[in-house]
Amino acid sequence: MNTASNPVRIAVIGLGPMGLRHAKCVAAHPRAQLTAAVEVDPTRATVDIGCPVFSDVAMLAGKIDAAVVAVPTAFHAPIAAPLLEAGISCLVEKPFVATAAEGKRLEDAAERGNATVRVGHIERFNPAMIALLADRPQGILAVQARRMSGASARVTDIDVVADLMVHDLDSVLAIVKQPVLSVTAAGTRDHAVASITFADRTTATVTASRVSPARIRDLDVLCTDRALRLDYLGRTLSEVTPGPNAPHIMPRHVASNDALTLQLSAFLDAREGKTAGVTLDEAMSVMDLAWRVQAALGL
Repeated sequence: MNTASNPVRIAVIGLGPMGLRHAKCVAAHPRAQLTAAVEVDPTRATVDIGCPVFSDVAMLAGKIDAAVVAVPTAFHAPIAAPLLEAGISCLVEKPFVATAAEGKRLEDAAERGNATVRVGHIERFNPAMIALLADRPQGILAVQARRMSGASARVTDIDVVADLMVHDLDSVLAIVKQPVLSVTAAGTRDHAVASITFADRTTATVTASRVSPARIRDLDVLCTDRALRLDYLGRTLSEVTPGPNAPHIMPRHVASNDALTLQLSAFLDAREGKTAGVTLDEAMSVMDLAWRVQAALGL
């Protein structure tokens, strides 16, 4: 078992905004050591993160035990597959892969290298979502989610489904746990609304936008006798029940843990054989659903 005296040597691959967050998290984690980073952009490679920064993943050979892959989705499989085959466990950012074939490639590589794959669906580690999933809501009729913000230069290579909606598709699948019966969608590359019907007739409506004047991240679970209301940004969870004059709103306890730290801890646990984190199979289910939404949109 890895401890503070025997930490897991981790490299962060990609030093964009998310990669820098991962690097800071790894450096601060008591069970991890930020050993190296890889960045091909010379302007980003000059940042001081307290470890050597290489220009090629091949230069990591023999130096690390695990890696965080935080590059654009098109490079996830080409970068992660050789690492996994070499026995280097990988935490791969979302969106996980661009095609089903890439997902199979990573699955096969992990099996050959006896390595672990986990996927960075960070909202699964939002303390409010942890509290909601721990509630195990029954009698679910519908789930409604909104993830809306204005235009950003942060992500330009993917549409709003892969950029933003994928978070809530993961949440919906984690909550409902039923096969998807049908998917319809309307919108554009930057604003989309998806309607999902599950085998038990539960429905989900998921809205994602990069052209909204307001920044919104929320999710409602509507049950036969109550509703659960989650605010990702405020990290709050409330139970709403009918009242004689007005609904009764009861805030639920939500921990104050950092989501990125919880995700890294889960990755380290999974590497030790524990059941933790978002698995490859779960991530592929999310991508399958995202691809169905994109197809419905004609993207």
